[in-house]
Amino acid sequence: MSRRSQALHSASRALLTACATQTSVAPAMRAISDAMGASLIYLCRFANQRPYIFAPPDERASAFLANKAPPMSQLHVLLEPGKSGFSHTLHADWLRQARRDPFYNEFMRPNDMTQRYATPVLNISNAPLALNIIRDPRLRPYDDAELAEFATVIPHLQAAVLVAQEFTRLRAQAQAAPYERRGEAVFRLDYDGRVIGMNAEAEQALSGPVRLVNGRLTSASPLDQKRVDQAISRAIRHLRPTMERIDDGQGAARYLLVAMPVDGDARDIFCSASAVVALVDTARRLDLSDALLCGLRSAFGATQREAEVAALIATGLNVEGVAARLQIGLGTVRTHLKTAMHKMNVRSQTELAALIARLS
Repeated sequence: MSRRSQALHSASRALLTACATQTSVAPAMRAISDAMGASLIYLCRFANQRPYIFAPPDERASAFLANKAPPMSQLHVLLEPGKSGFSHTLHADWLRQARRDPFYNEFMRPNDMTQRYATPVLNISNAPLALNIIRDPRLRPYDDAELAEFATVIPHLQAAVLVAQEFTRLRAQAQAAPYERRGEAVFRLDYDGRVIGMNAEAEQALSGPVRLVNGRLTSASPLDQKRVDQAISRAIRHLRPTMERIDDGQGAARYLLVAMPVDGDARDIFCSASAVVALVDTARRLDLSDALLCGLRSAFGATQREAEVAALIATGLNVEGVAARLQIGLGTVRTHLKTAMHKMNVRSQTELAALIARLS
């Protein structure tokens, strides 16, 4: 086995280990790139024409990912359906077309990245995933033996993606479980914000507070759509749990839409679900179980009243609703809530709701 083959084999095993142990895949991807002698490598899905993983990361790649450089164009996708092996950018026909392409002119050529090789890796929800190798055009092109050597990485990439996706499926399932036990509607979303799964309550909610349009969640009330989009975007793009109150479809703002990110490295490729969205019906009366209140008291040192206030706020009741339920003043509710959040080390009502949902 050549030194390069050994390096590729070692880096591929490291990638599998990273996915199995749920740690960063970046070092392994960088090692694969180094072993290939590439300027960078990346994975992309053809459905969105957008690259998702670069290695090694640098300013040029970061700018590309941040959409500061032109998005991937159809021209940049060289692979033909059903074709195996590496395609490359060395053909004269491709270069003639490329010279009219913004991506080529504004990103590839200025950064000396015009030598590119690509090969299929896997199909994910009918969106082909490809490995792309980018090199300086002044370097010697790869020969057939080198490309055959690089192809040995593909099975490892396939396994890594499948392993990581299974782990994120289980994490999404764990995040959804507390809401499903309470009978709430729960949706699972992919990295592009499309619904890829839902429970029976979620199917019923589609005739109430939300709709499914082209695979995406929309609000029954057009006035709430911006809030729905922002909540989902914060969860997926910014990894921030977000809670928004939305209309029930009949003019009453009785639902809380809770959007929670699913943790995972390189989430766009290696995560089967990137967010969980739960719809909490605030009109449903919550029975404050002794077990829940006892857990809040023992785990965080909360008083009985602080535990009650925190639990009721977490179900979507506002301060006025909690005051009416417990028959105490608004100022008292706010004081108990502030103290409870401090003891539980949460900074927002969204975090409070997520914490209590896990304990319910």
